[in-house]
Amino acid sequence: MPGNGGNKKVSVNQIGAGRLIGMLPGGSSIKFLRLSNKGKQNHGNSKLSKNRQHVYRIDNLTQFDIFKFGISGAALNNNGSSRRANVQVNKLNNTKKDKYSGTVLHRNLANRVVALAVELALVCSYKKANGVNPVGNKRPICNI
Repeated sequence: MPGNGGNKKVSVNQIGAGRLIGMLPGGSSIKFLRLSNKGKQNHGNSKLSKNRQHVYRIDNLTQFDIFKFGISGAALNNNGSSRRANVQVNKLNNTKKDKYSGTVLHRNLANRVVALAVELALVCSYKKANGVNPVGNKRPICNI
């Protein structure tokens, strides 16, 4: 990996957002950072949103696999869990045979663009290791 001397292994949790954007395939980071909704009113899912974000993971406990990665701009619960992840986990546990659990991976990210970059990097890391995108991620799709 560029910038780490070529011999130091870096875990996903140690990587900063700047390095994650640099890990994206050629052209992806430029496309990713292009703000196509200029002039429109900001909302929580807008790339222009300056709200603090967090990135979470939902695991399939039955299959011992990652089901999906996600991001949210909502405040974390008092116990540090993600409201968004908990809603999705509860729905999955009530409708599927398998059991699911959510974990917050990155807290207090500066804005939506940074959170989207982190999420895409996590999905691409999963695809690189497993050959497919996480089954629960409709977006982002990693095309490497």
